[in-house]
Amino acid sequence: GAGTSSGYIQNVNVLSSTGAGNLYFGQKVESANSASLNGKSVTISFVIAHDYGSNLNVFIVLDKPTLKDNFGALANIGTSPAKVATSGAYTKISQTFTLSASDATYGLDVKVYFSVPAGMTSKNFYAGDIQLEEGSIATPFEQRPIGLELSLCQRYYSTGNLAFLNQTNAVASVGGNTRYPMTMRSTPTITL
Repeated sequence: GAGTSSGYIQNVNVLSSTGAGNLYFGQKVESANSASLNGKSVTISFVIAHDYGSNLNVFIVLDKPTLKDNFGALANIGTSPAKVATSGAYTKISQTFTLSASDATYGLDVKVYFSVPAGMTSKNFYAGDIQLEEGSIATPFEQRPIGLELSLCQRYYSTGNLAFLNQTNAVASVGGNTRYPMTMRSTPTITL
């Protein structure tokens, strides 16, 4: 990600395509992190690049779940007008949306997508420094310390060993406990 301030970028390589379509990059924002944005303006900004050979249109879509933190059914808040992504260059793009008094109550779903033509072969698409923030100005990309990022990730996924308190050989019955490094986002499922 030499064109990003974070140094990281998501890359999708399209080996070949027969039809035209859309190529999406996205992020889901849980209700605990979005509810405070109700009734406010929010700005989505990102850096995007591609090597298609000519300029492509890029769009930003902001949706909301219809049930709390359930991103299976979404309602549209807004879609940006077409933005131009120059071929062979990193382009910073932003869009501001105004939320209603309840738009962010159940979470937010951010999507950035390229409108791609048919007949591509071995083309790359990149997105990085995607940021959603309160207000109407796209500020520089926020870079958090790696320890903070790790602790935020550990709310969703953790690995480790169970400390077995008792075990019976009869019917595959196991009892035990474990400590997670962070409070989990929801009741965890365990895979042995």
